[in-house]
Amino acid sequence: MSSAWDSVRKWSEQEAVEYANLLHLANDAILVIDLAGIIEFWNRGAERLYGYTSGEALNRCAHELLKTSFPVPLDDILGWTRRAHEWNGELVHTAKDGRRIVVSSRWSPRYNTNGELVGTFEINRDVTWQRAARDALVAAEERLQLAHVAARAWWWEYNLGTGKLSRSRDVSEIYGLPPGTLQPNDFEQARGMVHAEDRHKLDDMLRAASQGFTEREAEFRILLPDGSTRWILSRGRLLSNQEPPVVVGIAVDITERKRSEEMRQRTEQLATLGRLAATVAHEINNPLEAISNVLHLLKGRPAERDIDGLIDMGQQEVRRIAEIASATLRFAREAPQPAKVTLSEMLEGVTSIFAGRFRSRGISLETRFTTRGELVASPGELRQIFANLIGNAMEAMENGGTLKIHLHEARRDGKRGYRITISDNGPGIPADVRTRIFEPFFTTKAESGTGLGLYVVRELVATYEGRLQLRTTTGAPHHGTTFSIFLPACAK
Repeated sequence: MSSAWDSVRKWSEQEAVEYANLLHLANDAILVIDLAGIIEFWNRGAERLYGYTSGEALNRCAHELLKTSFPVPLDDILGWTRRAHEWNGELVHTAKDGRRIVVSSRWSPRYNTNGELVGTFEINRDVTWQRAARDALVAAEERLQLAHVAARAWWWEYNLGTGKLSRSRDVSEIYGLPPGTLQPNDFEQARGMVHAEDRHKLDDMLRAASQGFTEREAEFRILLPDGSTRWILSRGRLLSNQEPPVVVGIAVDITERKRSEEMRQRTEQLATLGRLAATVAHEINNPLEAISNVLHLLKGRPAERDIDGLIDMGQQEVRRIAEIASATLRFAREAPQPAKVTLSEMLEGVTSIFAGRFRSRGISLETRFTTRGELVASPGELRQIFANLIGNAMEAMENGGTLKIHLHEARRDGKRGYRITISDNGPGIPADVRTRIFEPFFTTKAESGTGLGLYVVRELVATYEGRLQLRTTTGAPHHGTTFSIFLPACAK
């Protein structure tokens, strides 16, 4: 044992041996080194921790052997040890097998008989896993903070007993304030910045959360100093093991989501208006053509023929155009007003519009109405449904054929109603077209079609809680297409 050990008083050989044995029993690594860092004592705890035997370590520089990484310069540590008679900190050592070991190190000074510092007495405890856990926790907290900032979110805690509020981070910038302006524990300040019309939502959420352990949430606006608003979603719940009770939760700035929702709603409305405008153009074309035909007939009609009937037909088509125009205005204002409708009369009226075109194409019409089919609905919408389907059937029979329309009472899902079938014996709908005919803007009519007819028909039937079905075949001799519509008797 080094002479440094008896620098204060003379040790007997027996006392030195007993003292050394006690140090060897310690679990921690115990080192005695001089000011140059030379190891004078190395206990068994150091052997276990670092892997070097006492013979390998003695008389070697500890800082070179262990490749010590200091948190501050070594001279600063020695200076602190001299002044305070102790230094505590964490060092990073390298074991014999190359492992990096973090130790909690405690240094005590050793003096000679003249009171001069001659070395240190060190106790090192392995805290590698604690350091790793602490670093992982710090990293996790940093990632959480980064995620909160990126998501514009934060955790909060509200003490129901003291009325104090705490947050996981500073959110002054979300409230339109310079960093650090928003007081972290001032609930009344935060509540005061909630829009007056929405303040009750925050209060109701906290009240409901404080009365049970289920989550409660609220969406409310905050009023920024410049007069603008932002939307906040806050969700909280009561902690059952706190006294006084505490409500904890998370808040998220959802302003961008709200703006996106508003933009999507406006986009959908514009798209619907665009579809409606195209549909109006498509629907007005038919009555205009009918009016043109009536005027043509009137121009060359002998006096003894039914002039009044033709005039009535023309007026009926003018009224239909007016109804379509009114329906366009009602789209932006209010739902179409329902009225009592007789389906048989409506079907007869629509087919009469196409009568001239039926004759010119060589199409015969067969109707079978076993009921009058009375229900309350929008006449213009039903007329639009029938006109689209009858017009499509007529165009499918370019070389003539038979159009069959059948109206009868029916039941579906326990509801009483009426079924209307419109059938043609045209070529049928090919399989590749069949899967897409209800898509908006899909058409097989090139520039003459809008691709909205069947889409509109399906949407209108759905608004009456009805059902639209299609049967079609392209094989001879029974080729053709049938559309079947079920309308509940009390649809609206």
